[in-house]
Amino acid sequence: MIEVLVSASNGYFSGLAEIYVSYDELPEMANAVRGFPSTRADIRTATLGKFEQDNVGATAMEFDCRDRQGHCVVKARL
Repeated sequence: MIEVLVSASNGYFSGLAEIYVSYDELPEMANAVRGFPSTRADIRTATLGKFEQDNVGATAMEFDCRDRQGHCVVKARL
């Protein structure tokens, strides 16, 4: 297990999650977002940890292209 600190801010709200994950989860997350965006319709989801009541933390991120110019946005759940 390793500790991962994930922080996110949009200028109005900020949050921090301390997550304990297995060594396998980080390469899996990297593979999930590798090459993003490949098209303007490309949407990827990457998760660390599990959102369960007894769990020690989790984060989920959705990577999406906002418009035809390819501007990207990340929606984070901490």
